[in-house]
Amino acid sequence: MTEGTYFDRSARSFELMTAAVAFYREARYDFAVISVQTSLETYLELRTAEIVRWHDLGDVGDVISDRLVSKYTFLDGRFMALWEALTGDGKAQVKAALGGSFEAYKAHTKVRNDVVHRGHHATREEAAASLELGMSLLTYVQNTTAQVGERLNKLEPIGSPGTNGGTNASESQST
Repeated sequence: MTEGTYFDRSARSFELMTAAVAFYREARYDFAVISVQTSLETYLELRTAEIVRWHDLGDVGDVISDRLVSKYTFLDGRFMALWEALTGDGKAQVKAALGGSFEAYKAHTKVRNDVVHRGHHATREEAAASLELGMSLLTYVQNTTAQVGERLNKLEPIGSPGTNGGTNASESQST
C-alpha cells in the first residue's frame, strides 16, 4: 500500500469492536466474542458494498450485495469468491492476514456459534483469541479496501497532495 492508511472510524463495526474490548475487560467473555463476530460481519458488509459501488456495476452491484452473498465471512465460499473478484485477494492473502491459517478463524466462529446457539460460556483465552483475530481481520479489510480504492482512483492516500494530511498546491504556492 502507498504511504498512509485509510481508516474509517465512522462504521458501527468499530463501535462493536470497542464494545468487545470493554466486555473482555469486564470479564464478560461471551459478549466479547459475539461483539467481535458482529463487528467483523458488519465491517465486511460495509466495505464490500463500498468496493462494489467503486466498480460502477449499477443495479448488478445491488443484486450481488443483496442477493448473492448471505454471509459476510471469509469461510463462506460465495463471499470469498466475490471478495477475490473485487479485490484480487484470494484465500492465500486472507490466510496470510490470519497468520497463515484459517484455524483460528474457524475456532473463533465455532466459539461464537456455541455461545449463541448452545449455551457455551467463552473462556478468557477464547475471548482474547477472538479479539486478536478480529483486530487482524479488521486491519486486513481496511488496508485492502484502501488499496482497491487507490487502484480504482476512488481514494487518495492520507498524506498525498489534496488531502488533509498533505500539502495542497495553493498552500505550497503561498509560501
